[in-house]
Amino acid sequence: MTYCNLMTMATYNMRILHINDQDLVYSAPPFCHIALLISVLGPFCAGAGILILNCFNAEKSLEIMSRYKATHVIGVPTMYIYMLKNFDSSKYNLAYLRLAFCAGGPMPIQYIEEIEEKFSLSFCEQYGTTETTSIISYNRMGHRRIGSVGKPVCGIAVKIVDEGGCELPAGQVGEILVKGPGNCKGYWNMPEATAKAFSGEWFHTGDLGKFDDDGYLYIVDRLKDMIVSSGYNVYPREVEEVIYKNPKVAEAAVIGVKDPVRQEVPAAYVRLKNNCIMTAQEMIDFCLQSLASYKVPRIIRFMDELPKGATGKILKRDLPKIELNEADFAAGK
Repeated sequence: MTYCNLMTMATYNMRILHINDQDLVYSAPPFCHIALLISVLGPFCAGAGILILNCFNAEKSLEIMSRYKATHVIGVPTMYIYMLKNFDSSKYNLAYLRLAFCAGGPMPIQYIEEIEEKFSLSFCEQYGTTETTSIISYNRMGHRRIGSVGKPVCGIAVKIVDEGGCELPAGQVGEILVKGPGNCKGYWNMPEATAKAFSGEWFHTGDLGKFDDDGYLYIVDRLKDMIVSSGYNVYPREVEEVIYKNPKVAEAAVIGVKDPVRQEVPAAYVRLKNNCIMTAQEMIDFCLQSLASYKVPRIIRFMDELPKGATGKILKRDLPKIELNEADFAAGK
């Protein structure tokens, strides 16, 4: 990244977050992440104050925001879910908060309205990548669409393309390409990876998405995470959204598992809320109510914790491996 990338996008972020020199921002993500630009450099450009902790803790975060009258909070989905779980209106006063900004991954839809109601603020999801120096699109205050990551930032071009690189119309799913002042120069000492990731000025995000008719962008999934089962495309995020609707579920992650007959099948890793009990068949039956049968997870694994990175994002690559064989298929697993 260049200094121009960093300073230009920091200035963009200042405007996007509606931050001025009277604001106090609670920054939850670690500084080794590109969220540094949103949660530190942007507020610095605006002359705002910044609240930080050595490491994230839900109760301590709520206490800090309450004590210092924070106006903004920036975090990733897991952090908000834990703060929501620990929130007590008799202990914490978040009356000064006006905007919660979410980055680093998709927020399960059913949590968004609960956060806005309990915290009494506007919740805005955004979409970006490290290679584009943070934000690509974001939901505007008062003009948010749940499930969407908003419209592209002014000055940043976004298009959806098919496998051949042809631009797709609204409603069709394809890879998200980005062109703008945040695009980095490339990968350090990796010319082949750089050539593969860029087509001229356009950066290939590796994310699948679509636009609606009003220009709102929706992230469908990571291109590499898409599951192909019996010739059908299965997007893990769609399956996860259904699983999260179950009131017993705290966290979930869906991946593809190699299958000797179907090529791949969805597998779900689930952490239940405290004191909740559920069988794998109950979860499968729940998913069948909302999903086509080929999208329903064939394997359910209940876990005490899901592996997470420094930002609190679930690390699918670190989930326990599952292998199926012909006997499993014959048994209908």
